[in-house]
Amino acid sequence: MTFGSYGLLRKKLAVASIPGLFVETLLLSAPALAYLGFLALRGQPLFGTGPSSGTPC
Repeated sequence: MTFGSYGLLRKKLAVASIPGLFVETLLLSAPALAYLGFLALRGQPLFGTGPSSGTPC
């Protein structure tokens, strides 16, 4: 889904901003948690590594 199609869908649906944000958060939290679980099972650090944090990957 592109950002433009997301914007069109969001505009066409008659949903207030807070309930809409709640539903979006619910929909995106499952894949995000699954990805973090995948990284944890592989033994990779989840947060706090990389060039922006000052610690090597």
